[in-house]
Amino acid sequence: MAVPSSSPSYSNLIRLAPCPIEKLPRHPQIVGENDLPDLGRFVKFLFDEGEAFISDMATNQNTWKRSKDKQVKCQPSAVSLETQHSVEQYRQTICLPSGQNEYWFARRSKHTNRGSSGETTFDYLRRCLKDDHCQHEVEYTPNIKSSDRRFAYDGLADLEFDRWSDVTLEAREIEHGLPVVQNRVFAVLVATARYDASCFIVVQKPLLCSKPEANRQHLPSTVERIGSAVAASYVSVETVTLDPNTSMIDWRMATASDAKGSIPMSLQRMKVPGEISKDIGLVFSWIAKK
Repeated sequence: MAVPSSSPSYSNLIRLAPCPIEKLPRHPQIVGENDLPDLGRFVKFLFDEGEAFISDMATNQNTWKRSKDKQVKCQPSAVSLETQHSVEQYRQTICLPSGQNEYWFARRSKHTNRGSSGETTFDYLRRCLKDDHCQHEVEYTPNIKSSDRRFAYDGLADLEFDRWSDVTLEAREIEHGLPVVQNRVFAVLVATARYDASCFIVVQKPLLCSKPEANRQHLPSTVERIGSAVAASYVSVETVTLDPNTSMIDWRMATASDAKGSIPMSLQRMKVPGEISKDIGLVFSWIAKK
């Protein structure tokens, strides 16, 4: 869904191209441009685009191409045995107006809504993946070294976002450790929300600082080198939906990324599908420990 013409810069939010923080909805800490998008409309379209992009993963073979399924080991509780879960894997190549390709990878898994017999519950997943998303991500992902919140939008509970509720919106710099090569720092806008009691969404959008003289302190990784780390970028959409009729959980995640530096894109494309499927086991193990 496209943002109205009053916000031409946001006609396609779910892309790897970073958004300047100076073009985000007005924030008291940021020296922004004069014509900025309305916060409520921006957030609504961010979630609408994210949901639309990921919703046809299993039904539209013209966009998402299914690749080989993967088996992932999970131990969802401290007293349950390790189980194997089948994960559907998808890919999509988007040709951008610039002529360059953007490579997307996605996964989909289904789980019974119960906290035993090798499964987890929707409520557990919501607490892990939506509530305090970034802090929990540090806890369950071994290669994340830090997640620093740079600024956040307050007062969102007082705004209307159509069907979206329980909205959070913040800017983060997240450092990932990689074997052999230098660490990567990702500057992202992290948005979470739910719609009714049986679905939630997490969208992460790359950011940059286009006015370093004014806003350097709010997003330093995009204007200067942070230690020996390399500034990289990723975009992602994640949804978890519970079907009340079948008690089945549908967990989907899609991402595009560029680790930058000396890592060839061909090598990155080989690694991403396995890494995002591995996250399922990491989340289940985190839930078991909690």
